[in-house]
Amino acid sequence: MSSSPSLSILIPTIDETNSLVETVRSLFSEPRLNICEVLIITGENTTEPTLKACRGLGARYGERVRTIKQFLPSLGGAFRSGIDAAAGSQIVLMFADLESDPHVVAALVSAAEVEPSSIISASRWLKKRSFVGYGPAKLILNYCFQRLCALVCQYKLTDFFGMMGLFCLNTLSPSLPGVPRFTICLA
Repeated sequence: MSSSPSLSILIPTIDETNSLVETVRSLFSEPRLNICEVLIITGENTTEPTLKACRGLGARYGERVRTIKQFLPSLGGAFRSGIDAAAGSQIVLMFADLESDPHVVAALVSAAEVEPSSIISASRWLKKRSFVGYGPAKLILNYCFQRLCALVCQYKLTDFFGMMGLFCLNTLSPSLPGVPRFTICLA
């Protein structure tokens, strides 16, 4: 796998336990991924059961799973903290609640191999029946909310909150001293 990009997978968490463990287990069970590290990002509100799950994952996977504390508030702050700590050549942003499917990461990596300096994102809206556990009302509300976010933010993204993305680390490198390396508009 040395020819594959090394991945730093960032997963912020607050109160996920079983889904966090399943996300990490699924990632490491994918043989096509060259995972450098999984960074689990915790904050002030992270629950003790979640912290215990993080310690268990660290014990199971060793140095390949690290838990770090976010230094800025909100979801965007968690991702910024993870990006600053990332050691891989590419970064994958995911969620711990299985809304971002860990089995999609290999497809993101394949797309990034074709377009190595692009930002690659996934969307549950591009393929029919991609939402699991959503009733009709929740599905309609999610669709309306996604369209509203796209309109307000003036982005063509179709899935703002189930979003998972892969970024090449060199696209996030600093260009000027004192200027932030990136902006994340998820919080």
